Amino acid sequence: MRTHHGCRAGASVLEALERRLACDATSVHTTIGADGEVLLFIERGSSPVAIVDVAEVSGGPRAIGPLVAWVDHHTGLVRGAAATTRGLTIYREHSSGAWGHVVLSERLGTQTQVRPDIALTVGPGGRINIVGVSADGDLIRYVQSGEGPIGWSEWNISENQLAWRGLATPDFIGSITALSTSWGGLNIAGIDAKGDLVTVWTSLTAGRWYVSNLSDHAGIGPLWSGLDSVSAGRGGIHFSTVNGAGKVTIVSWKPGSAGWSASTLDSSPTMQQGEIAMAFDPRSRSLVVTTLRLDTGALILHRLPLEFAPPTPQWTTVSGFGVPVERRVRDWLSVTIGTDGVVGVFGNNPEEETVRFTASDPLATEWNFENLTDMA
Repeated sequence: MRTHHGCRAGASVLEALERRLACDATSVHTTIGADGEVLLFIERGSSPVAIVDVAEVSGGPRAIGPLVAWVDHHTGLVRGAAATTRGLTIYREHSSGAWGHVVLSERLGTQTQVRPDIALTVGPGGRINIVGVSADGDLIRYVQSGEGPIGWSEWNISENQLAWRGLATPDFIGSITALSTSWGGLNIAGIDAKGDLVTVWTSLTAGRWYVSNLSDHAGIGPLWSGLDSVSAGRGGIHFSTVNGAGKVTIVSWKPGSAGWSASTLDSSPTMQQGEIAMAFDPRSRSLVVTTLRLDTGALILHRLPLEFAPPTPQWTTVSGFGVPVERRVRDWLSVTIGTDGVVGVFGNNPEEETVRFTASDPLATEWNFENLTDMA
């Protein structure tokens, strides 16, 4: 689950576009409701928080997995996408306040079905990219082309870019993540059945797609499911995950580096499987990583400078054991950094309400709290 909120500062054209996409609406946050419906929280300026069940308001099919969302920077209107039993579906906010939908596989005539987990990034050239894995295990890329009545194209990366060159598509399990770089790179990554972190990638200079096993390159053992990623501009590419021992592991590559490296935070608490989120703070040039402790379920935040030296990571408890149920986070973690440096940590509590914690200092011991479900 990704949240566009606050907007990040950046130097490149791509980063500026990502910032503009995120800034058109103050906050666009996605989550799953108590009955399995995909929900979209929208905050615009001083307006009250709006909560939208995109399938219900658009008349479209129900999602079978998490929703990804963004803001159309031309119109300021919100867009969402999710896998459904009919194929990848785009949910569209109209200027009138109404919503519509389009099932891309039906409109494009491909009939492609994608698995529940999809990922979103702004690709080279500034176009929205949505990637997923088909029912047959192929890697599928949807690109907002802006051409024709639909404005989207579908590309089978496995069939058209990998198979004919003898490259096998990774057998990803669980969530996947996608990111673009300021030098024109596009990466699609996940954890495979062996517990290896694998990325399928290309760049404007490469001209074709490659498959790289980052676990092999970085020399690390099996990883659990749960994965997030950020591009830190000249600070490189970073993936966050949890290893087989329950320890946060950061896998990184920076321009000019000889290869990939990994840092495991052995001295920090043991974490749950599958719950991790990360953001890049350009002001402090650090990574902010949120997880849930295995023993107490406490919400933990790590702050990791791009040049950090484990085993002494900086971390704090955002919401610990013993707080009211409303303030306990169970799943659907997300973290954001505002232009003012405020850190926002989102999640769902045991009552399936979406909550947010905010602080100007990522290592704060006291955090402001909001129940977004109640506010909406």
